[in-house]
Amino acid sequence: MRSDLPFQTIIKTAIRLTFVMLFFGASPLYAQSIPKMEGEMLDETEVVLPKDFNGQPVVMVMLFDQDQQAQLDGWADAIGDLPDGIAMIEVALIGKVNGMVKYFIKGGMRDNIEDDKARMARMMPYFGDAEKVKKRMKITDLSQVRAFLLSPSGKVLWQASGDYTGQFADMPQP
Repeated sequence: MRSDLPFQTIIKTAIRLTFVMLFFGASPLYAQSIPKMEGEMLDETEVVLPKDFNGQPVVMVMLFDQDQQAQLDGWADAIGDLPDGIAMIEVALIGKVNGMVKYFIKGGMRDNIEDDKARMARMMPYFGDAEKVKKRMKITDLSQVRAFLLSPSGKVLWQASGDYTGQFADMPQP
């Protein structure tokens, strides 16, 4: 019976390690990622994220307050700095509001960038559960714009915040 002892010890250690990894979030099941986000781009295209990433990595730039528009514009202007094969989406994380308020918010956003059709196609005001998005993406600081490099499945691979100052050069290649 003594020969079974090392095997039992290995099994017990493996079970404990698995439990610790699951409990403390070291599993891919608990990795930082975006939840399912349904919405409409400013060009009125309906989207479901991350499903509509179409198998491509995406930089998602998220703003939390209208006062952050200049920071968001800086990131949007840097789209040419993105490596080939990586798309960009801009998300205004607004949260749940009634239909009339949505209408006015979307109208104001469209008026702000009406001359840039490409930008309207990649800008989504998000009127869903903002708290769920912040919790799932582990966003605690809402004082600055945040940029995330997301895998095609929505897993966060990299992130930055604040003004764009060339951060795409430091971004890992997915």
